[in-house]
Amino acid sequence: GMDTGGARLADCFPGQDVVDVLGIDGYNWGSSEPPLSWTAPGELFGPGLAELRGLGARLPIMVTETASAEGQEPGHSKAEWITQLFDYLVRQGDVLGVIWFHERKERDWSVDSSAAARAAYRRAVARLR
Repeated sequence: GMDTGGARLADCFPGQDVVDVLGIDGYNWGSSEPPLSWTAPGELFGPGLAELRGLGARLPIMVTETASAEGQEPGHSKAEWITQLFDYLVRQGDVLGVIWFHERKERDWSVDSSAAARAAYRRAVARLR
């Protein structure tokens, strides 16, 4: 779930008269360090998007930070996760942008950590036009 320091989002929301865009972040950490696990985009963002929409503000939403680890197990493909992410977010209708965390930090989060990931990212972004 989302870490709000124990507060509900509704308690932190100052109102749509002073907010233009709602933001959410989320990372697919992969499964190399339990209890972290491979997390599909809908599972990662679904609950938080629902909570943001529950504020009743009808504001546009941005994914202000996201990335995926490379998969270490069969069926865990960063390239496929990227494709799934963009497909999922486009279907939402109110998510207007995504900022990818293109860094090598705790993981190689970059979009070009593999040729397959780079190709998937390029395809996904090109379809947004």
